[in-house]
Amino acid sequence: MNLYKITGGIHGRNSKITSEAPHTPYFITETETGERHETTAAELGEVLQFRFPKLIFLSGCRTGEAADKGAVPSMAQELIELGASAVLSWGRPVREKTATATAAHLYGKLAAGYQLTEALASTYQELFRQKFPDWHLLRLYVRGEFPGAFVQPLGDVPWFPVEPAYELFLDEQTRLVRVATPGEFVGRRRNLQRCLKALRTATNLGVLIHGIGGVGKSTITARLLERLTGYDRIVIYRELDEDKLLKVLAEQCTSEQGQDILNGKLPLMQRLTKFFQAGLNRQEQRFVLVLDDFEANLEFLPNVETFSNNVETFPKDVKTLSKNVETFPKDVETPSKNVDTFRGTSLHHNATSQNENATPLHQNATSQNHNAAPSHQNATPQNRNATPQNRNAVPSRQNATPQNKNATSLQPGALLKPGVVEILMALLKAIQNSRLPHRVIITSRYEFRLPELNHRLYSELLAALQDADLVKKYRRLEAFNGNLAIDGELQESAKKAAGRVISASYTSFVSSVVG
Repeated sequence: MNLYKITGGIHGRNSKITSEAPHTPYFITETETGERHETTAAELGEVLQFRFPKLIFLSGCRTGEAADKGAVPSMAQELIELGASAVLSWGRPVREKTATATAAHLYGKLAAGYQLTEALASTYQELFRQKFPDWHLLRLYVRGEFPGAFVQPLGDVPWFPVEPAYELFLDEQTRLVRVATPGEFVGRRRNLQRCLKALRTATNLGVLIHGIGGVGKSTITARLLERLTGYDRIVIYRELDEDKLLKVLAEQCTSEQGQDILNGKLPLMQRLTKFFQAGLNRQEQRFVLVLDDFEANLEFLPNVETFSNNVETFPKDVKTLSKNVETFPKDVETPSKNVDTFRGTSLHHNATSQNENATPLHQNATSQNHNAAPSHQNATPQNRNATPQNRNAVPSRQNATPQNKNATSLQPGALLKPGVVEILMALLKAIQNSRLPHRVIITSRYEFRLPELNHRLYSELLAALQDADLVKKYRRLEAFNGNLAIDGELQESAKKAAGRVISASYTSFVSSVVG
C-alpha cells in the first residue's frame, strides 16, 4: 500500500468529554455496521503499525494543526511519532474546491511516476496558478528520508485494468451499462452496510434485494461487488435455467477437473457441490453469483393462495393484525376458497417469523384491514370485540423467516416458476454443502419465499431515495445544482411533481401485485 487517505473534518475532545487524553484530535468514523466511532491517531497507528504506507493523506481541516491546550501534537505529527514515514495534512480549514483540486493534481502526478517532492511542488504551483488563496496550508510531515516515486511509469507497456463491477450489468439488446457508475451513485449507505454485513455472515448464503423498478437494485449490487474483494463475479440476467448456470460457471473454469464435473451426469445439486469443492481453478477461489432482474423467473396468477394452508405465525411487531384475530365462520364465502393472503398488508416485508410468541393466524381468518373483508356482505366476525391496533401499518421486520417450509411466496399471485425453484435450490444447497463462502445476490421487483433455506437468504427492501440522499441526487441534476438560472418555485414544483410520480408508481406497483 503506497497511499492511505482519510477525508473529513477533524474534531477535538474537550474538557467536557470524559477522556484519558482531552483535546486529542479524532475523526468521526463508522464501524462496518454503521455505529459511530471516534478514531484517534493512536488507533490509526495501531491498525497500520506493521504496514504503514509510504504516504498518509489526512484530508481533513486542522489535521496538521497542533492544539492550543498544552503539549498536544497535531494528528499528523502524532502519526509520524507512531511510525509513519510521511503524512500530508491541512494546517487550517480550507475550501472544498481547494481540497478537491489538490487531490486531483497530486494523485495525477504520483500516478505518472513523479517523486513525492516533485508531485507536491507541482501541486503548490497549480494551486497558486489557479489563485486558490489557501494553497499554502497544505503541510507535509516526514520521518527520515523523503519517499521516492510510488509507481514506475508505464511507458509503452500495455496495461489492462480490472473490469469495473458496473460494466458487468449490460443491457442484452443495447449492450449499454444499465446501472449508475461510481461517480453517479448517491447514498444507500445503510442499505450497503446491512447487505455487506449479511454477505459476510457465515450463516447466510446471500441476499435478496427487492423494490420497485428503477429504484437502484442493480446499482447497489454493483457497489457490493466492489466491496467483496477476492471474489470472482458472475452475473446472470433475467431468466435462470440449468444450461445458462452451467455455461457461466464453465466460462470461469480453467480446471480440467472442473470442466469434467460440470459436464458430468450427476444431478445438478450434486454436480454443483462437487464443482465448488473440487473443481475450482485454485483452492482459494470464491464465487459471488448475481441473479439480476430475477422477477423474470416469477409467474403471476390471479386468485392463488401464496401461503400454504398450514398455520402461519406473525412476530409481535407486525401491526397489521390485532392481538385478537377476527375469525370468520367456515361457511362464509370469501374471494378465494381459503383466504390466506391479505390485501393492504406489506408486499415487501417478510410477514412471517419463527417467533414462538407470535399470534397464530387461522386459515380462514381475515386481516384487520377492512379492505380485506370477505365478499359476503353479511359476514360477521365471531369475535366482535376484536379491534385493529393500526389498520394502515405494515410489518416492520425485514428478515422474519417463515415457519412453513412449503410456502413459496409472500406476494399474492407471485410464485417462483417450478423449474426455477429446482435450479435455485440446487445452487443454494450446493453452496451450503460445500462449506465454502460462495455467495448469491438476487435482485427482484418482488420478494419471494423459497421452499427451504429461506432463513439463509437475507432480505433487503430498497425504497425510494429520501431526505439527504434525495438532496444529493437533486444536486447532480443541471436544473437543481445552480449552474442554470431557474426559478426556485419552478424547482420546488418539479420536486413535488416527481414525488407524485414516484408515489403513483409505487401505488401501481402494489396494485399490480395484489390485483
